Amino acid sequence: MKKHGEELIYAGAWVLVIGTTISALGQTKEIAMGNPNGSKWVAQGNAIQAIGNGLQGQGNIELFLEEKESFQMDNIIGAWLLVGGNITDIVATEIEIHTSKEVGLRLNALGSGFQGLGAAYEAVGAAEGISPTKNLEVTGNSLFALGAFLDAAGSVFVLNKMDTPGERLSLIGSWVQVVGACVEVFALSITSDTNITPQKKGGEADMGYYWYVPNTVLLKRIKMVPLYH
Repeated sequence: MKKHGEELIYAGAWVLVIGTTISALGQTKEIAMGNPNGSKWVAQGNAIQAIGNGLQGQGNIELFLEEKESFQMDNIIGAWLLVGGNITDIVATEIEIHTSKEVGLRLNALGSGFQGLGAAYEAVGAAEGISPTKNLEVTGNSLFALGAFLDAAGSVFVLNKMDTPGERLSLIGSWVQVVGACVEVFALSITSDTNITPQKKGGEADMGYYWYVPNTVLLKRIKMVPLYH
C-alpha cells in the first residue's frame, strides 16, 4: 500500500503535466501565433505547476519525517525552489502584461532559473534514491531543468534585443518541460505499481536483499537483488 507522502508526490506529478502543458500552449499562442492571451495561459499554467510542486514538496516532507533518508532533503529543497520559481513567473507575467515588459522579462528569467535549479535538485535526489525507476526519474527532472534554463536564457536574449532567438528558446524550453514532466509521471506510474519488500530471514528482515513485486502479480516472486554484500 502506498504511503500518503507517495500519493501526494504522484498526484503532484500529474498536476505538473497539466500545468506545464497549459504554459507551453500559452507560449505557443503568444510566440508562434501572436496571440496576446497566451501570456494569461502561461500565468495560469505556472499557478497549476505551483500546486503540483507544493504537493510533491509536502509529500517528500512526510516521507522524510518517516524514513529520514538524506536524499529526500534534495527532493524537498527542489520542490520548494520550483514553487518559488512558479510564483516568481506568475508575478513576472502579470508585470509584463500590465506594467513593464523589461521588468517582467527580468523576473521571468529569475523565476525560470529557480525552476531549473529546483528540478536539478530533484534529479540529484532521484539519483541517490532506491526507486526501481530512478533512471527515468533522473531523466525527467533533468529534462525539466534543461527546459527551465532554456526559458530563462530566452528571456535574457529578448532583454538584449535578440527577440527571435530568445522567443524560440523560450518556446522550445516550455515544451521540453512538458516532456520532462511526462517522463517523470511515467516513472512514478511504474513505481506506484511496484512494491519494494524486504526478504525475511529467521523472522527478521534482512535489509541487504530486496525484490520487486508488481501489485498485479503479488503471488509471483521474482529474482532478489542484493543491495550490498
